[in-house]
Amino acid sequence: MQVDTLQPPARIFLSRNLQGEAGENLVEKQNAEQGLMPVLADEGFSYGYLHDGLLVTELLMAAYLSAELGETLSWPVTNLEAFVPAVAREAWDPRVLPSHERSAT
Repeated sequence: MQVDTLQPPARIFLSRNLQGEAGENLVEKQNAEQGLMPVLADEGFSYGYLHDGLLVTELLMAAYLSAELGETLSWPVTNLEAFVPAVAREAWDPRVLPSHERSAT
């Protein structure tokens, strides 16, 4: 018995007998212009991103909040769903240091 979730359930063969400009035939993440190419029906499931993606997003949002507040936060961070980072509010200016960093220099 063999199980390999990283092997695709389908493959497609592409030839170089194409019309148009070179490079126009490429598909995102395609590893070559010709030959046997894998087709992943559900890439997120195949690579295990379904649950990890949410945790990574929560960690990044907590990092943004920590940076804006200038303090260390305890995990899990409460009310993180309501937080909108300054960069998303278009209120972030990369030329200006946060007030807690300005006073430390």
